[in-house]
Amino acid sequence: MEHQVVGSRGLIKMVSRRKKMHSSDCWAKYKTNEQGYRFYVDTVASFIPRGSFLVLDLGCREGLVASVLAYSRDSIVHGLDSNPEKIKKATDVCTERLLACVFEAQNIGKINLERHYDYAVCVDVLENISTYKNLFKIMRDNVDNFTVLTVLDPKYHRRTKNTPRRMLPQDRVEKLFQQHSLSFKLVERKRRSCGGDLIYKLWNQKTQTKKTRRIVIRR
Repeated sequence: MEHQVVGSRGLIKMVSRRKKMHSSDCWAKYKTNEQGYRFYVDTVASFIPRGSFLVLDLGCREGLVASVLAYSRDSIVHGLDSNPEKIKKATDVCTERLLACVFEAQNIGKINLERHYDYAVCVDVLENISTYKNLFKIMRDNVDNFTVLTVLDPKYHRRTKNTPRRMLPQDRVEKLFQQHSLSFKLVERKRRSCGGDLIYKLWNQKTQTKKTRRIVIRR
């Protein structure tokens, strides 16, 4: 069965009404589809099932992926990022648009999470952190189904001033998954004008049955 990418036309209209939008803002790239960015983000969101599921966004930045999940997948999203300024932007946008998202400024390399989530997303984070242990621990111990994680593909990604210094080869990335007791499946290999991206599903190797909590919102 062919994978279907979620539609984003309604969200683009919402984004277009923003009064302040810096050219480097991920929201601006999403609106203009710079280097295929909109289709890339929509593809990531498409792997999360539609419904009122609790989703963790690790490294949420300005809340773009969380907003797409809330708008297109009816998700309830908890976003974490270490940058307080980005958290404020994310909170302002989602509050303005009445999207079901909550954001916190937390260091995902150190935070100890007790809550469990149905799903998680982790977009363009692996290349920008110095230690992976706690990030993978969260994916293994706090996510009941699976995490959608993206990494840059160094085979196709041209280096620019905005490219992270550390780009891990595919075999190194997959070895890290195994070392941290995570099963994985490469579900998409995206090519963009600026390079390529690998999209994985990750889950706990020891998990035999998947638990899902659908949250009912009464309006």
